[in-house]
Amino acid sequence: MRLTRSTYASLLLFVAALLLVSSRAAAVEPVRPGPLHILEIDTDTADDQAEALTGALRSRVRSATGWQLIETTQSLSMLTAALRCPQRPDPACLQKIADQLKVDRFMWGIMTKNAAQHQVVAEVHLFARGKPDDMVREAYSDNVKDQNDDTLRKIAQRVFERLVGVATGTVNVDAGAAEGNVFVDGAPKGPLDKGRATVQIAAGNHLVEVRGAGAPLSQNVAVVAGASADIRLGPPAPVVEDVGPHTPAPVKKIAGWVLVGVGVVGLVAGAVEFAAWSKVKSANDDELRRTPQGTTCQAAGTCPDFDSNNAAAKSDSALGGVFVGAGAVALAVGVYLIVTDHPHTESSAGATTSRLHVLPAFGPHGGRVDLALAF
Repeated sequence: MRLTRSTYASLLLFVAALLLVSSRAAAVEPVRPGPLHILEIDTDTADDQAEALTGALRSRVRSATGWQLIETTQSLSMLTAALRCPQRPDPACLQKIADQLKVDRFMWGIMTKNAAQHQVVAEVHLFARGKPDDMVREAYSDNVKDQNDDTLRKIAQRVFERLVGVATGTVNVDAGAAEGNVFVDGAPKGPLDKGRATVQIAAGNHLVEVRGAGAPLSQNVAVVAGASADIRLGPPAPVVEDVGPHTPAPVKKIAGWVLVGVGVVGLVAGAVEFAAWSKVKSANDDELRRTPQGTTCQAAGTCPDFDSNNAAAKSDSALGGVFVGAGAVALAVGVYLIVTDHPHTESSAGATTSRLHVLPAFGPHGGRVDLALAF
C-alpha cells in the first residue's frame, strides 16, 4: 500500500510532536540541589537592571532548600574576554568556563534593553555538564532596579524554578517574641527579624523550627507550589499597656471624712445626752415648786428620789460633755484633713505648693500664729 503525501505529512508532524514533548520533559527534569555559581548577567545597555536581577537570583539560591550559592566576583563578560569567547558563549566556551570555575553547573545570562517599550529582556541559562543548555526568557519594566523589589523577587523565583525544575512556596514564620534562627528539615534558613521570617521552601511537607534561647519551637507545614502559608510558633509577644502615671490613694482625705463622720455622730450623741439631762432637771424643778415651803421632798413624800435622779442627770451631763467635746475635736480635725488634702503640683522651682499656710508672728509683748487658707 502506497502512502499519500498527506499521510507522510501527518507522520512527520507526529514525530516532531514526540521530539518536542521529549525535549520539554528533559528541560523540566529536576536538577539535583547542590552548589551553584550565579555569574553576573552581561549587558551593554542595562547595567542597573542586570545587577539587580543577578542579586535577586543569588538571594533566591541562598533561600532554596538544599542549594548552596558559591560566592564569586567573576562576571560572564570577564570570563568570555579572558577565554577569548564570543559575547554570547557557545557550547565549547561554556565548557571552558566550567573548567575555569571548577564547577559542573552555573547560571549565566544576557540582558538587553528596549528603550521604546521601556522594558528589559533577560535570557538566563543553566549550564550543566552532559546536559543540553536550558534557557528562560523574562521581559519586564526597566524601572525595576532594586534586587529587593517584590516584583524582581518573583521574577527571580520563577526563573530559578523553571531552570532547575523545582516548584516552591512561601512560608511566613511568626515566632512572637522569640529570638533565634529558622531551620527547615534541619537546614538553616536565616535568623528571625523581630520574631518573623519569610522563607522559600520546595513544595511538600516540611518541619519548620526556630532554634535559639529557650526550648526549640517547631511545626509541620504543607507547602503548595506558588502559594503562601502562615505559621505561628510560640506564645504571642507580651502587650505592655500604658496605664499612665501612678496616682496614690487619697488616704488623708479618706481619714478626714471618717473623722467628720465620727464628729457628727459624737455631736448628735452629746445632744441626746444633754436632752436627757435637761428633761430630768425640768421634772425635779416642777416637783420642788409643788412641795410645801420649807419642807424637803423626802419629808413630804410627794417628789421623786432626788439622789437617783441627780445621779442620772449628772451621768447624762458628763456623757453629753464627753460626746460633744470628742465630736467637736474629730469634726475639726476631719475638716482640716479634707481642706489640706489636695494634689501636689510642681512649681517652676520643683517644690510643692499647699493651700494652708502657717504664719507665726512675734513681737515685744508676745506672739501669735495666723492661719491663711487659700480656696
